Amino acid sequence: MIQGILRSDPASLADLKAEHLKTLSAPLDAYWEEALIGFADHYEIQIDSERSGFYCVNGDHQLVAFHLSPTYAPHGEDALAHIIQEHGVSAALAGTNDPFFLSLCLDIATRTNVHTLLFEDHQEASEVVSETGQHVFSRATEEDFADLFEHYRAASGSMDVESIETGFEDLKGYIRSVLDKHHIFVLRKDGELVGTSECRISKTQKPYADVGMIVAAAHRRKGIGGSILARTKEFCYAQGVRPICSCEASNIGSKKAISKAGFVSRHRIVQMEFDVQ
Repeated sequence: MIQGILRSDPASLADLKAEHLKTLSAPLDAYWEEALIGFADHYEIQIDSERSGFYCVNGDHQLVAFHLSPTYAPHGEDALAHIIQEHGVSAALAGTNDPFFLSLCLDIATRTNVHTLLFEDHQEASEVVSETGQHVFSRATEEDFADLFEHYRAASGSMDVESIETGFEDLKGYIRSVLDKHHIFVLRKDGELVGTSECRISKTQKPYADVGMIVAAAHRRKGIGGSILARTKEFCYAQGVRPICSCEASNIGSKKAISKAGFVSRHRIVQMEFDVQ
């Protein structure tokens, strides 16, 4: 039986988190791993006086990660019920690539909806913006910072705002973090910044890299988003990694651009609501 839950942190649970990632049927992209899960509150589960698993709850009282080591999997239903009672959890976000977590939640969910589409690379893109006198695609440097800030700030209403605000001091801190730890690329048309992409090479889920893009409002619906992602895919393969990405299910524009770049979605993040007594 469950004997306790202890407040913990990602570093202390690193072995259990690595064990969890190995149980997934498809990789989890960087936004979910590093932001939504990474900055949620972490807890260790103890069963029969043994360290047996972990879970994470975000600021909206949503369960965003749940894992039990194989020996303790039979305690899954009781553990989930205990967590919901302990924290007043109102909902969970679980991927179809995480069948144990998803299945347990589906058993007790009163309402479900698709929250996010998870994409993997399927084929080479058929169209790529060429580097002519008009369009130049290159890796961003510190000299691009001022333009990057204005570009991200203008797009903050249509991009993953939570990934900017959670765990980083501010938007400038977020941009510098990605520049320092990952990769940002810029597409310029006659010097004007018209789009950007990010590439995060995973340290925990090799050989994958999470990619994403933002197109300036004035240049959308011109096929630029798909072209930027196609260029970023080329970079990934040159580094020996496989690109993956995601977008909210309601973001039709991003879905079209991602599909145009040769990605296909075989998995979903499902939002499930619970009746909290």
